[in-house]
This record gives sequence, structure tokens and C-alpha cells, in this order.
Amino acid sequence: MSYRWLVKAGLVLLLVVLTGCSASHSNYTGTLGTLKLALFGTPDYQPTLAEIEASPYASQVMRMNGGPQGLTILSGIFATEKGRELRWTSADGVSVITRHGRVVKIANWKELEVSAFRARQSDPLSLMHKQEAARFEYELDYMPGYRDGVVFQSELKQQGMERHDILGQTRELLHIVEAVESKTLNFRATNHYWLDPASGHVVKSRQFPLPQISKGIEITEAKPFGGRR
Repeated sequence: MSYRWLVKAGLVLLLVVLTGCSASHSNYTGTLGTLKLALFGTPDYQPTLAEIEASPYASQVMRMNGGPQGLTILSGIFATEKGRELRWTSADGVSVITRHGRVVKIANWKELEVSAFRARQSDPLSLMHKQEAARFEYELDYMPGYRDGVVFQSELKQQGMERHDILGQTRELLHIVEAVESKTLNFRATNHYWLDPASGHVVKSRQFPLPQISKGIEITEAKPFGGRR
């Protein structure tokens, strides 16, 4: 059995368990609706704040390379020397791993997989609410093509405060722009991050990790890990 089907089977089992409990726990109603949509999907799923808050699961709304928007559920937490990595898994088993809100790995996606992310220094993205600009250098391993150690340089800059609608709530977020370049790939892109100005936590982003992801990965936080909002 593939990893993709193991993930879906696990979500189905979870849904069955919650369904059995829902007769005596009315607060699971929103959870069930959210998980059903995560499992069976609808184009451009738009969760409500009530649905998300009723669910005990951390989640993000994500769009991969211009495809339909869908819900991803937190399915793994990994401690690393450079910071905690969170794995977000979709209904069809695609996993996107983030660190400080940055996409660092992609697994089980038919278009490509990013298997490793390496940086000599800490990612300045986590501190961009405290500094106006920073530089960063990192490497990616990815396939198809078995490309290992492809080097990227980037420059991050604050762009000021902006208002964004997040699940029907207006929030004031700090806009960070990151100009990314890989001379090896003759590739340039601009990533956008919107941070909580107090904590530096990434609430929303549009990222272009590789040339193959020409339409980017759009991520909006639904329910943060740890319940922070």
C-alpha cells in the first residue's frame, strides 16, 4: 500500500471514529464537515471560521501551482537543528513541509518532489518582523532529474503593513518580499510572506520554490499549530 493511500485510509478511519462520537459531541459537527471536504474535495474549498475553530486539527488552505484550493491537515512534526518542521497533507496524499512558514520539502506530488533543504545559517524569515532586510543562501535537492545541492540566494525586505481577509477576519499583517535567484537554473522569482507583526509568524504566503512551480504555492493559515492566531 502506498503512502498516499495510507494517509487517506488514516483520515477515513479518523472520520469514522468522529462520526461515531458525534451523536454525543455536537461540537464535532464542524470537524466532520471540514474532514469530509479534506477527504473528498471540492474545487476551491472555502472553509468558514466556525468550521475551522470546531476542528481540533491544525490546518492550512493551500493551492499548488494554480490547481484547485484545498484543505491540508497537520500530519507530522519534526525537530531539526534549524527549527521545527511541520508536514501538511492533502486529501490525495501530497505533503508540503514548512519551516518558519517557508516550504522546504514536497512529497508525493506528481509534478515534482523536493527531498532536502539545507542552509548554513538560520532562516532570517523568522526574524523579519524585527529587521528591515536580510540575505539568505540555501540548497535544494529535487526530482525529476535528481538535482542535488542546487544553490539559491535570496534577499528579504519589509514592505510595510497590509490588511488581509483571513477566514472572514480582517488582520493587519507585515508584508515581506523575498527576491530569489539560482544561477545554476537561470531562475529568478519573488516570494511573498505576510507575517503577524508581533510574533513574526507567517499567516499567509505565495512561494515559488522552483521553476517547475511557475504559478506558485499559495498558503493561508486556517488553524495554527498550538492554537495561536
